[in-house]
Amino acid sequence: MLEVQDLKVSYGRLEAVKGISFTINQGECIGLIGPNGAGKTTTLNAIAGVLKRSGGSIAFEGEKLPNQAPEATVRRGISLVPEGRRVFQGLTVEQNLRLGASIRSDKEIDSDIEAMKKRFPALEKYATTRAGSLSGGEQQMIALARALMARPRLLLLDEPSLGLAPLIVDQVFELVDQLRSEGITILLVEQNGLRTLELADRSYVLQGGRIAMSATGAEDFAEVEKAYFGAEDSNAVAKETAND
Repeated sequence: MLEVQDLKVSYGRLEAVKGISFTINQGECIGLIGPNGAGKTTTLNAIAGVLKRSGGSIAFEGEKLPNQAPEATVRRGISLVPEGRRVFQGLTVEQNLRLGASIRSDKEIDSDIEAMKKRFPALEKYATTRAGSLSGGEQQMIALARALMARPRLLLLDEPSLGLAPLIVDQVFELVDQLRSEGITILLVEQNGLRTLELADRSYVLQGGRIAMSATGAEDFAEVEKAYFGAEDSNAVAKETAND
């Protein structure tokens, strides 16, 4: 479904993504994991059209994507749930959902909104409430539902568990798994390496703007730790992290 070849993205003279390549097959959930500054969010934003790539190519469903505006990418069937949720805080929950369907002109928008309320019960409860007054977990559900209102075939998720309570994190990962089972292809950026390895069909570890390794399950976690932290002794790193 998606083929990224030698992708490069720069901020001025700083090259943040340094020629990475990977593929995603239809119906897969693929993880991008790594420390802050590794290039994960930059990669997602380049695919979404939020950032212009400085080199390489991106093909979606067999057709190369130009350096195009984000709304053109959404029309092609790719939706981004950005880091930090970024809901329209002054608008109601339902208004946020309607904005997610702004590229559509069909007669099923209202029924899709009702379906989202059933999928996310909190959204029905607070449908007429300003989004900015809700909790972080509830805002994450708004952001997910808003992206789904565009009926994407590829969903880009950027740190969906960031800043959420453990119980809500569990709900988010369960939802991602459910969406994958419904046939939506997912590219998931996460710092929660173990949970991503458990969920994803395949994961790539980014380090310094390059792919350091690929992994196919939680059994690869020790090797992923080494690549993630750049450490010789992953057990020592894990202990230090647990003590923090």
